[in-house]
Amino acid sequence: MPTPDEMAEFQRLSQLVAEKKASAEDLARWRTLRAELSGPLKPAPPSPNKIESRKDVRTSRKLRVGYAPAKEMHVTFTDEVGAGGLRLALQQPADVGALFAMRLELAGPGDPDAPLVLAKVVWCKREGNRFAVGVEFVGLKPEDRERIEAWAHAGQAPAPPAK
Repeated sequence: MPTPDEMAEFQRLSQLVAEKKASAEDLARWRTLRAELSGPLKPAPPSPNKIESRKDVRTSRKLRVGYAPAKEMHVTFTDEVGAGGLRLALQQPADVGALFAMRLELAGPGDPDAPLVLAKVVWCKREGNRFAVGVEFVGLKPEDRERIEAWAHAGQAPAPPAK
């Protein structure tokens, strides 16, 4: 049964891992706490427009990402983020199968260690005057996957202790 102190430590370490500021000792402790305490990420609230099931749970935190479908980098924010992909809103539709180069600013705007990842568009749907786009990360390095997962955990309130 996790204590409030352990959950607070896990959340603090999650932030350090996400921002690439964790020492080797911090990272080892985070991995131990993740295995013991965290369980899966809390899922985002169900979307009335859910397209497909995912193998990785996503969280409803806003993450600033740069993406480049062509020759220039655009900036938007995500609607959901998971270790395997994300959902974002775009002004223009994206072709299913299109590849985006994405810069995930996990430590905030101007993050010097922002992971640069390749993502494939798996679905695109008009929602009002924008387009909701689901992308799946392609060839994600394990350390980047871990940072994204830690970032998602860092933004979640600690679970109350079980009784």
